[in-house]
Amino acid sequence: WSVNFDVEGHFRPGYRIEELRGKLERAGFEIEQLHATYGWIETITNNISYWITGARKRNKTLYALVFPVLNFLSWFGRNAEPEKGAGVLAVARKPERPSEPKETR
Repeated sequence: WSVNFDVEGHFRPGYRIEELRGKLERAGFEIEQLHATYGWIETITNNISYWITGARKRNKTLYALVFPVLNFLSWFGRNAEPEKGAGVLAVARKPERPSEPKETR
C-alpha cells in the first residue's frame, strides 16, 4: 500500500493514537474517546477511489459509476473501531475552570 499524501490539502501523514493522546493531555484536555477509524474496508474502497481518480478529479464518469458500490461497501465499516486504522478519532474537552469569586461592593 502506498501513502496517498500527494493529495491536495493533505500536508502530513497524521498522528498515531499515543502521540495524539500525549499532545491532548499536555494541552490540558480530558479525553472522552480516542480510537482508530477507517478500517480495512474503508481503506480498500479509498484506495480504489484513489486509483480511479488519482485525487485529481479525473475519470469522473467511471468514478460516478463506481462510487455507489464503494459507498455501500464502506457502510459496513462505519461503526467499527478497529485496533489499527487509517485515521484517528479523538473527542476531548477542556475542563471548566472554577469561576473566580465575584467582587462584592
